Amino acid sequence: MTFKVYMDMCEDKGWWNVKCHACKQLSVVFLSGHASRNKPRDLVLPVSVGDSFSQETLHKYLHTIKLEGYQSDSVILALSADDGSTVYFKVTEGLVLPEPPEMTDWKKYRREERLNLQRQHVTLQRQQYTEYQQKQQQQHKQQQAPEHSLHTDVP
Repeated sequence: MTFKVYMDMCEDKGWWNVKCHACKQLSVVFLSGHASRNKPRDLVLPVSVGDSFSQETLHKYLHTIKLEGYQSDSVILALSADDGSTVYFKVTEGLVLPEPPEMTDWKKYRREERLNLQRQHVTLQRQQYTEYQQKQQQQHKQQQAPEHSLHTDVP
């Protein structure tokens, strides 16, 4: 299950610098990483969808799962199902206010802009590769053309 969450974080979500750690006190394995280059390191605890949680269990996770030299006030539970899907829930002490709508809109705009730039980059790469292939084919034909003409002139 931890490996599935690790792969989801690295491949699907695009997290950076994902590492695996052991919490001996709770006998669990957890992950840490950056959701993006500029975000702080988050602690992620892979758990099964079938696991049950109490407030005491969540409190224990918050106060026991730690990295040496790193201060964190939250743990992200990665609920993993048998079908391979994973849902992430951030658990904190107390309530955390949601982001204002302006910030959410701005993040959505930035995400769309980034995707558009990626699409443009891929399109440009395809065009450049197609041009490169066409030039290679032309050079190959030009190199073979003199060879054929020499063979036809010889009796």
